[in-house]
Amino acid sequence: MTDLREKAMLVDLSCSFWTGRKRDKNVTEETQQAKKAEKGTGSWWTYAVPREELKDIFSAINYARSELQAITLPWKDDGTRILPASLYLKMS
Repeated sequence: MTDLREKAMLVDLSCSFWTGRKRDKNVTEETQQAKKAEKGTGSWWTYAVPREELKDIFSAINYARSELQAITLPWKDDGTRILPASLYLKMS
C-alpha cells in the first residue's frame, strides 16, 4: 500500500500585489456631503496609475488561481487544496 504522502500534497496560493489605488478621504467626504449621504455609505478611490497599466498583473494572478482550481481539489475550509503528486511539476 502506498502512503498518501507519496501520492499527493497540500498547496496554498497566496497572491499579494499593489492595486495602485488609495482611498481619497477628501473626495469621499465631499461626495457624501454633496449627496447628503451618511458617513460610511461609500468611498472614493484614486488611482496612482491607470488601471490598464495593471491589467497584465491582474490577468496573471487570475490565471494562476484558475489553474490551481483546475488541477486541485478542496481540502480545508481555509483555502488549502490537495494536489496529486503527478501534477506537481505542472505547478512549478
